[in-house]
Amino acid sequence: MDGSDRHSAPPAPVYLWVLCASPISSNGKLLAVVQDQCVEIRSVRDDFGSIIGKCQVPKDPNPQWRKAAWSHDCTLLGYADSTGTVRLFDLIGSELFIIPPVTVPVPPL
Repeated sequence: MDGSDRHSAPPAPVYLWVLCASPISSNGKLLAVVQDQCVEIRSVRDDFGSIIGKCQVPKDPNPQWRKAAWSHDCTLLGYADSTGTVRLFDLIGSELFIIPPVTVPVPPL
């Protein structure tokens, strides 16, 4: 790569990964931006410039395993972390409930 390529767009796989890491709702009007200890909810009303909701989440020991997804009707945001905990938020970022991970006891040898 010569110096003229350094400002070109990233390759397609990198660009697609960024889109998947910050899911857009199925109606295209909401964006969830996963940060270190929060998930920001942004709206298309101002080209996703301002935060309309902020969901507080604990720091994750393995952040690459985190996942956020919108409900079918785009009114709820689900967030799962690497511990297996799932949290459900409304559009202003209020936590509605938590589903803790299932722990399976290991039988003694």
